[in-house]
Amino acid sequence: MSVVGGPRLSTVFQNQYSFQFDGTNEYVTIPNNTSLSFGDSITDSAFSVSCWVYCVDATRFRTLSKSTEWLHGPFGDDRLGLILIDSNTSNYIARTSNITIPQNVWVSIISTYDGSGLNTGIKHYINGVEPASYNNLAAGSYTAMHGSTSDFYIGRDSDFGNYYANGNIDEVVVFNYELSAADAITIYNNGAPADISSLSPISWWRMGDGDTYYDMVNGLFNSENLSGWPRVGINITGTPPYANVEVAPDGQTTADKIIEDTSTGAHYIRHTANIVTGVEYNVSCYLKAAERTKVRIRTNIDGNGASTCDLDLTTGGVSNSTFPNNIVMTDEGNGWWRFSTYTTSAYTAGNSVIYVFLYDALDQTSYTGDGTSGVYLWGLQLSTSQEVLPYFQTTNIIRYIGEYLMLDHGNENNFGVTTNMEEADRVTDVP
Repeated sequence: MSVVGGPRLSTVFQNQYSFQFDGTNEYVTIPNNTSLSFGDSITDSAFSVSCWVYCVDATRFRTLSKSTEWLHGPFGDDRLGLILIDSNTSNYIARTSNITIPQNVWVSIISTYDGSGLNTGIKHYINGVEPASYNNLAAGSYTAMHGSTSDFYIGRDSDFGNYYANGNIDEVVVFNYELSAADAITIYNNGAPADISSLSPISWWRMGDGDTYYDMVNGLFNSENLSGWPRVGINITGTPPYANVEVAPDGQTTADKIIEDTSTGAHYIRHTANIVTGVEYNVSCYLKAAERTKVRIRTNIDGNGASTCDLDLTTGGVSNSTFPNNIVMTDEGNGWWRFSTYTTSAYTAGNSVIYVFLYDALDQTSYTGDGTSGVYLWGLQLSTSQEVLPYFQTTNIIRYIGEYLMLDHGNENNFGVTTNMEEADRVTDVP
């Protein structure tokens, strides 16, 4: 999760953190999940959305959206709007305010819908005040909101022109009922961030304030460029490991493939890092089956000298583990699994923190390779924590993060929230 403090906040809006978006390609994705309550439950009934915005450019400043379902934010004429898409996707209702959103100042914007199926059932509030009049838009006969399984976005839309937010967004809240004018005043609270727990939001992203932080570091150099790593029995023709040949879990074609050579013996790649005695480390990486479907993971961190476990990349199964703590295998989709475990270092200075051994079809790690078979590997990480943290890339330097945000919606769960924002975009104080 990448967060930055934006322009200096106005003195009336006392809040410490917000997300700053560049207006080009930065946004936050929250996967569709019925347990989040704002997913398919908001299809045919009343709901409300609220957030604070600091618009550097209010033209098509996208705040919140759910693809092919609804969109919230200033439209092309800088007026606050909400559009709801009908279940057959050809009809819609929409309503925009008759006043524009101010730029370069913090503004509270709220949109509500009463579930009536009419554009007049949509209301807006800017700094707690409802506009004197509206622009009503509609197409066809609206009966029910389109119920998709698409993701929820903060800072962009994906089906109405692919526009993005240029500026800051903060205090994103979703309700499963129509807020009243009095509720809008409570949220605005004369410019201060109110405690809105009494309004029973179903999702409340404070964009930094009140969320969970970690001090961490990915201690592995070149975490995605495996070509310089020590390797044994791995094909050395061409430019192995074969770089950028598979779509990685982040959607980019940056995953590499490690391919066995024709030698007899073990076939593996490994990476080293400087570690410190007595420190808890979490080791993780992403793996995907290719011609080979099983691997052995080994580390030389804890007092065992060499802890190992075997992974089945078709089922995510773990076997034969000698690690001192649990192995976690997370299904990342598209055939990818994320391996992680934590252990306390018994060593100081450089050591091999992760090996990836290939298994043949007979479940052997010592065999004669065929020169073409292998597995996909991506996103290796060594962090100083028990908990596995979202991955961030390193190059030929180790990138330190002073504070890393796990964005939740009030129940201490990250639910796979991701962003394409740059690594340098991190949370900072904005008094």
